[in-house]
Amino acid sequence: MNYQAVAILLLVGALIYLWATTVRLRQSVHALQLEVHQAAAPRPVAAATPAPAIDPQIIATIAAAVATVIRRPHRIIAVQGDFEARRAWSAEGRRELSLSHKIR
Repeated sequence: MNYQAVAILLLVGALIYLWATTVRLRQSVHALQLEVHQAAAPRPVAAATPAPAIDPQIIATIAAAVATVIRRPHRIIAVQGDFEARRAWSAEGRRELSLSHKIR
């Protein structure tokens, strides 16, 4: 066997190897895309019960406002009130942070 024949056989073997690797890689990417697509599919959400601190009439008003603005099928996941305690804690944290800085 001459060197040209060996070189051609090695080249053909390398090309077959690259082709097989490409096929396997394509299958792996397709499987990952399928997993991502399935994970991104919307899952049914249980009906959220309103927080007891928020009046049901306020929730109905919010739902009506959202329906008026969006004008297409929608789902309200949660409604949170703006409670004073939350603002007090965040204000105290900001105050402590500003007092911790040294003025030069």
